[in-house]
Amino acid sequence: MPSRKAILLSVGLAMVLYVLLVIRWPGVREGYRWFFAETTEIVYGKFGASGVVSCKPAVGQGEADLDVMLGKRIKGRIGEAPVAIDTGRTGYVPNAVLITLVLASPISWKRKWRALLLGWILVNIFVIFRTGTMLLYWFISPGPIRLYEFSPLGQRIVAASYEFFFFGPACTCIVPALIWALVTFRTTDFERPTANGRNPRTK
Repeated sequence: MPSRKAILLSVGLAMVLYVLLVIRWPGVREGYRWFFAETTEIVYGKFGASGVVSCKPAVGQGEADLDVMLGKRIKGRIGEAPVAIDTGRTGYVPNAVLITLVLASPISWKRKWRALLLGWILVNIFVIFRTGTMLLYWFISPGPIRLYEFSPLGQRIVAASYEFFFFGPACTCIVPALIWALVTFRTTDFERPTANGRNPRTK
């Protein structure tokens, strides 16, 4: 089990790392926006039988930095409607939370690298899922790009999922924190040190 000193050092390091990661360093957010847009188009470029999704940088929309263009093929033509999103809150912050927690954890660097790789994959699966929830919500909403007609119950379930996964601020941090705990720690990390003063967590 980590000592109180190790835990306090980890908390302090986590605070410093998170501040450093969320600072708008030149090119970092732009690079992530490109990654987010490319991933979204690869996964959701063709949405169902007639849906089309594309992305382009948003201009002059505050924190929203990406326009997700939702389209519907109608007799060979595509009608589009843009949805502006903040890729920082949607995807960058969950990644920053994971990286912060893993790097600040009192475990060996070998385990940190493994946790970072697996955690990064899982966090971005979550980001893809929450993005898909947003797309489905708009594709079932009344309007020219409506693809599906759900029952009232189905619409409420999708709307509640959209509100929770896409807008819930706690979800942005809680899910990465749960992933961090899953990929970082072992049950032996919470055992008391052995007779020689060593803890299995350092291996």
